[in-house]
Amino acid sequence: MKFISTLFILLLAVAIFSCRKLALVAFEPSTFTLGVGDTVFFTNSSKNAATYLWEFGDGTESEEESPYHTYDTLGVFTVKLTAISEGGGAKHTRTEDLIVE
Repeated sequence: MKFISTLFILLLAVAIFSCRKLALVAFEPSTFTLGVGDTVFFTNSSKNAATYLWEFGDGTESEEESPYHTYDTLGVFTVKLTAISEGGGAKHTRTEDLIVE
């Protein structure tokens, strides 16, 4: 009987967690190479996400869905998007490098 109870609880847990939609992360910058002072637009095409956290690689962040950003210095910057599913249960990230010359 203990085995059947344990099996039932395990199957119930699998059923509950498999119903959650996981956040799928996808984005594209308007350009991968830009000049100092230029603005880049990020198109967010993530699915099943409730909130977003962008890290632009220069110490600044945004929680907008599809933000703009201006880089003030030369360098290679790794842009990171974290998509968070409803309830904050699942976080997924994607990164892209941008070159400011």
